[in-house]
Amino acid sequence: MDPRRRALLAFLATAAALRPALAQDRIMTKQIPSTREPLPPWAAELGIESWAQYFLKWIVSHPAVTCAIPGTGRPEHIRDNVAAGFGALPDPAARARMTKYFDSL
Repeated sequence: MDPRRRALLAFLATAAALRPALAQDRIMTKQIPSTREPLPPWAAELGIESWAQYFLKWIVSHPAVTCAIPGTGRPEHIRDNVAAGFGALPDPAARARMTKYFDSL
């Protein structure tokens, strides 16, 4: 099979697998919290210091996600996004806790 076709099929399969999870968790349909909203106290256990890190860790810890490419052109945002790659990733229980907290805002 052509490598480009294989890559496209893999992408489509991943997107199809991820769509119900995103809809179920409603992360994509809710307004993003203001940076003035406090992070939950337990976020520090996962090394989370900002909302950007909160969402990046939530996204990349999903089993169907193999790559996340956040878009930014501001150096301070790039540093913040890179920092999300350090520390523990949320396990399913932590992801559920993150979703519950986000839904409560």
